[in-house]
Parts: sequence; structure tokens; C-alpha cells
Amino acid sequence: MTMQHQKTRLIDIFKRKYYKNYVPQKPILTSRDAGWQNMVFEHHLQSPHELPKSIYLQHIVVTYLKDVRSEYRMDDRFENNNYQTGDSIIIPSGIDYWNAELTDTEYIVMAIEPQKLLRDCSELIKGDRIEVIPTFPKYDPFIYGTALALKQELETDYKGCRLYAETLLNSLNIHLLRNYSTSPVELKQYSGGLSPRKLQTSIDYIEAHLAENISLETMATEVSMSRFYFCRLFKQSTGITPYQYLIKCRIERAKILLRQRKLSIADIALEVGFSNQSHFAKHFKRLVGATPKKFSNQ
Repeated sequence: MTMQHQKTRLIDIFKRKYYKNYVPQKPILTSRDAGWQNMVFEHHLQSPHELPKSIYLQHIVVTYLKDVRSEYRMDDRFENNNYQTGDSIIIPSGIDYWNAELTDTEYIVMAIEPQKLLRDCSELIKGDRIEVIPTFPKYDPFIYGTALALKQELETDYKGCRLYAETLLNSLNIHLLRNYSTSPVELKQYSGGLSPRKLQTSIDYIEAHLAENISLETMATEVSMSRFYFCRLFKQSTGITPYQYLIKCRIERAKILLRQRKLSIADIALEVGFSNQSHFAKHFKRLVGATPKKFSNQ
């Protein structure tokens, strides 16, 4: 395939239906209506195709879910190869990019807003910019695991997974900064976790918004911290992440409602913040060791 005489297109993946006249098929799964902030997640199944020369407004991470033969050009570097399941390509915002998929392919796209990445990581770097390194497909178990975890969460709990997704995105941002940027990372060392006041503020916030699609950014803002350090110190204080603590609180509340036997299991699932009964049952059995029905009958 050839890219000669093509006009470069500016691609904003945050725009709905950007994919029209860009890839053959629309995404089969997307995070657009899930409430995630400053990131778009998409799952694609595509036939062989050639993308036009492009410049992305976002940093793009593409992870393959099946083996594929592809051609790539990024900033005048060319590569033609067979890529494996789990391989990921890093496409920084603002660089010239071209791609041809020579076989049927399945992949995940994670698009990250550059200014948000800079704001989230400003405490960890020197300077006022982050230069992401263009990287041809290679296997990165952390990126692959993150992509699969986000996909599974969207498939099982589309409307209720914002905190989980933002926690994973927070970790992905740090991973990209450490491994795919020219910016040296300086992590401050803290011990002892959050102050008692900040920890109580966080716990009170979770309990007051138990059934809502809580945002990690809002929780961090409540105690005047960045998302990264809030997650880090919250886990030091409690032994678990904010998302895990939220699930634990939801299950404890559900146990009370199950003992009262006034609501159906499906209604209890919605009452405590799960989007469906099966997702509730999965977490309940994992934490309690019994299904909601069995627990209710005890």
C-alpha cells in the first residue's frame, strides 16, 4: 500500500463519529457515554484497510487483541512486520502517522488528552511539557493488562465503572511517563498515608455518594491532592485502593439490606450502586464467600 500524495488529516478521537471515512467499521465498544474524563477507550474489529496520513490531537495507545500484519510510518520511520496479540504502539500527539493493516485485525484504542496528562503528572516531572516517545508495536504486559481490564469493566458495568477506569488510567499515565517519555520522573516518598482528617473526609465522601458513579478526580480534589498521590496515600492508609474501598462499602450496605428482606436482589444491586445484578453478585461472592441469595437465606 502507498501513502504518496495523501493530504494529512487532523484526527480528534474525542469527537463522536471521527471514524467515519477513516476506518471501515465503527467501534464495537466505546467509553464515550461512561463518564470517563479526558480519555476515550474503543474496541475495534476491522477488515484490512489503510489509514490516511494523520496527526492525532491526543496521545494514542493501540493494543492488538489478535495477531496481525501491519505497516507503519511515524515521523519518517517505517516498519513492516507481523505483530502479536498484546503488542502495543504508542503514537504521540502532533506527529505524522500512517498505517496499513494487511489482515483482519482486532485492537483496543486508548486516547489520552495531552494537557490532562501534563496536569496529572506535573508534580512528578521537571518542566512544563511531556514529550512522549513514538514507539512501534512491542509487547508491554502492563499496557496489555490495562487494556483488557478496561474492556472487561466496560462490558460488565458500563455505567458504574468510572472510579475503576480512572484508577487504571492514573496508573497507565505514570507507566507511560516512566517508560515512553523523555521526562525524568521524580516520585516523592511519603509514609503513613493520608492525615486522619483527609482520610475521614475521603471515607465520608465515599459513604455519602455510595450509589453514584464516583470520580477519582473529585475525590482527590476534596482533599486538595493530585490523583496520583491521593491513590498512593489512600492505599497506604487503608491497604486497598479507593475503588476497592468503594466496592467494600457497597457490599457492606448490601448485606444490611439483604438481612432486612424488603427489596429484591436486583433492586438492592441498584440501590448500592451496581449497574446490574450479575456485577453485584460477582463482587458479593468474591468478598463474602456466598451469593446474595444464599446470604439472604442464612
